[in-house]
Amino acid sequence: MLAVDESPRYGDRVTVPEPYSIEHIPFAERHGHSRQLLWLWLAANLTIADYAIGFVPVALGLSVGPAILALALGNILGGLVLAWSAAMGPAAGYPQMFIGRRAFGRVGGYIPAALNWLSTAGWFTVNTILGSFAIQLLVPGLPFPAAAAVLVAVQTLLVIYGHNLIQEFERYMVLILGVLFAIATVIALTHGSTIANWHPKPVGGTLALFAIVLAISFSYIMSWSPYASDYSRYLPEITSRSYIAIYVFIGAVLASFLTEVVGLLVA
Repeated sequence: MLAVDESPRYGDRVTVPEPYSIEHIPFAERHGHSRQLLWLWLAANLTIADYAIGFVPVALGLSVGPAILALALGNILGGLVLAWSAAMGPAAGYPQMFIGRRAFGRVGGYIPAALNWLSTAGWFTVNTILGSFAIQLLVPGLPFPAAAAVLVAVQTLLVIYGHNLIQEFERYMVLILGVLFAIATVIALTHGSTIANWHPKPVGGTLALFAIVLAISFSYIMSWSPYASDYSRYLPEITSRSYIAIYVFIGAVLASFLTEVVGLLVA
């Protein structure tokens, strides 16, 4: 009987392209700790897209108090879905969409997979466009195509090297993005009198506007759920599901909510 080589070919190495796609992650490849998901989801939600969501209540004319409450509730509810999805990763060892086959079946899973692809392509486009505008503000005179090319190149590199590089990259991006949004927060708070004297002009009833803002904030953070276990499936199978859910929930909800509130105050 031939001996099976169970030594990892990927492990925790960052400079090696990820060799796995939708297949099960072997136990020999399992590594990491649930707390690394905290930094991952913090960085993933310190984004311009979250920031832009904060402009929605202002555009609708919803008052600051109800707007903050709607953003909080939406993020909490969406964060629960995301955390529950991420907790499936270690036990299943598969990507989230593959796990979904258990409910939809092999053929039935094609429909949500296609919808998820469209969603991914859409958010890739949105984030690339907004990010390119941000780069142009930092580098005056830089053409939009050049700024977009830089972002696409970085994203492509991350995709090629996969899981480990993404985890490491996001760990540093937490610090960089955290500082940038902290500066934006300070700037927003220095205009407290402007915020206090703002008189919204609602485009509809308060309850309806509240529901719209809640739905938008919920759908944004919940839209990460189809990828949730993709970032937790490399963890050892014995990793506590509760800890995974807690770290994911705190990281995603805290970053998304605070960034949206900063966007609200700036708007």
